[in-house]
Amino acid sequence: MLPSSDLFDLIHSMSKAEKRHFKIYVARNSRNGGSNYLRLFDAIDKQKTYNEEKLYDKTETTKYGKRLAATKLFLYRSILKSLRQSHGSKLVKARLEDMLTEAEVLFNKSLYKQSKKILIKAKKIANSYEAWNVLYKIVQQEINLTAYLATKKPLQELKALQDESGRLADIIRQEMSYTNLLGHANIIQRRYKRPMEAQQEDVMETTMKSPVMINEPIGIGLKSRIAYHQLHSIYHELHGQHPQAFQTLEEINGIWKEHSKIAEAQREDFVRTTVKLMISGLHSHKQYNYTGLIELLKVLPATVPQEGEKREMLVLILKFGYSLHTNGLKYCATLLTQIQPLLDTAKIDVLTHYQRIYLYHQLAIYYFLIQDFDNAVDRLNKVQDEEKYGFFISFRHFSRLMQLIAHHEQGNYSLLESRLRSIEHYIKAEGDLEEPERIVLKYIKDTLRAKNQKEEEKLLASLQKTVRNTIEKHPESPLKNSILSHWLSSKIGAAPLI
Repeated sequence: MLPSSDLFDLIHSMSKAEKRHFKIYVARNSRNGGSNYLRLFDAIDKQKTYNEEKLYDKTETTKYGKRLAATKLFLYRSILKSLRQSHGSKLVKARLEDMLTEAEVLFNKSLYKQSKKILIKAKKIANSYEAWNVLYKIVQQEINLTAYLATKKPLQELKALQDESGRLADIIRQEMSYTNLLGHANIIQRRYKRPMEAQQEDVMETTMKSPVMINEPIGIGLKSRIAYHQLHSIYHELHGQHPQAFQTLEEINGIWKEHSKIAEAQREDFVRTTVKLMISGLHSHKQYNYTGLIELLKVLPATVPQEGEKREMLVLILKFGYSLHTNGLKYCATLLTQIQPLLDTAKIDVLTHYQRIYLYHQLAIYYFLIQDFDNAVDRLNKVQDEEKYGFFISFRHFSRLMQLIAHHEQGNYSLLESRLRSIEHYIKAEGDLEEPERIVLKYIKDTLRAKNQKEEEKLLASLQKTVRNTIEKHPESPLKNSILSHWLSSKIGAAPLI
C-alpha cells in the first residue's frame, strides 16, 4: 500500500511543464483518457495540505473509481513513468540503458552485427562519461555476442573482453568502497551532535584509516577521486580544521575543471561540491574566484525544472554571501527583497541543511551589521536551532556572543544577566572562547557594573584599543574579526578597524 502523503508530495514537486506532460501522457496511453485518476490527480493538486479523509468522502470517492487505494497506486506509478519519459532523453545513463535494450532486442532477433554496432556506440559514450556500471553490462553483452559473430581471432577477443570485465568489476568495487565510506562520514556529520561522542569519533577514525584512503585513487575514476577528497573535507570540518577543509574542496573543484564533460553529466554532484567550496571559502574569508563560480552555476543547464529553481536560489544566496564578504551592504539589501519571500514558503526546504544554515548565518550577520538587532536575534535563534547538524562549529560561541551584543545595544539589561550566565554555562560545556570573543564578553560584563556614562565611555575606548591589538595578533578568524570591527566602528563613529 502507498504511504499516505507520498502521492501528494510527488504531485506537488512537479513543475507546470511536468504536469502538462503527464496529462498528455495519460491521454495517449489510456482508453478513456484516464478520467478516474486524472480527477484524483487534479483533486490532490488543488489541496494545499494533504487531506486523506476528504478523498475518502463518499460523495468524492465515486469520482475516482470503486477502489481508491488502487487508483492512488496506479496514479503514482503513471506519474513516475511520465517523469521517466520526459527526462529520460536528457540523462546520459538513461540514454545508455535505452541503447542496451535496443542491442538486446536485436540480439534476440539474431541481428548480431546490428547489435554489435549499437554496443560499440554505447561503449564509447559510457567510457567518456565513466559510467562504469553500464559499461560493465555492455562488455557482458559483447561477451555473449562473441560466439555468434564471425571474427578472425574469437578466442583472443573473448579473453580481452573478459579482462576488461574484470578490470571494470574492480573499479566498481573500489567506487562502492568510497561511496560506503562517504555515507558513514555524511551520517556522522549530519545526524550527531557536536562534540562527537567516542563511538562516532572511532567510526570516523576507522573510516579515514581504511586501506582505500592511503592514497588518492588516480586512474580509478572521477567519482572515487571526488569521494576521497570529500571524506578528507568532512574529517577536517569535524575537527575544526577549516583551512584544510577549504583546500580539499579546492582540489575537488580542480578535478571537475579537468573533466568538464563529466562534470556536466554529473551536474548535481558538481553543483553540490561547488556550492560547498564557495560557502566554506566565504565563511572563512578566503580569496577565490567566487564571481566566476557564481556565473558558472547560473549558465549550467538544469536536468529538471526543480533543479533549475534550486540553482536560482543558491545563486541568490551565494551572491548575498559574496556581497557581505566584500562589504556590499547596499547590494545585500537589494538581494534581500528576493530572498525574503522564499523564507516563508516550502521552497526553502529544497536546500540542504548545510545550505540553509549558511543562509541563516548570512542573514544574521547582515542584520547585525545594519543594526537591525531584532531580526539579527531571530536569525541567530534559527542558527542555534540547527546546531545539532554540526556545521560551522567555529561559529557557535560567536553566534551567542552576537545575541548578547544585540541585547546590550537594545538596552535589554534585564535579559543580559541571565544571557551571560547561559553563555558561561555553555562555554564550560562546549569549550573556551577565542581571544577576541573573551574580550568582548568581559566588556559586556563590565558595562553592567559601570556606575555612569563616563565609565562606559572609558570601557568602550579600552575595548577598541584591546580589540585592535587582538585582531592583529589573531588573524585566523577573519569573519569574526570583521563583524567585531564593524560593530565597534558603528559605536564610535569611526572607520572599521580592518
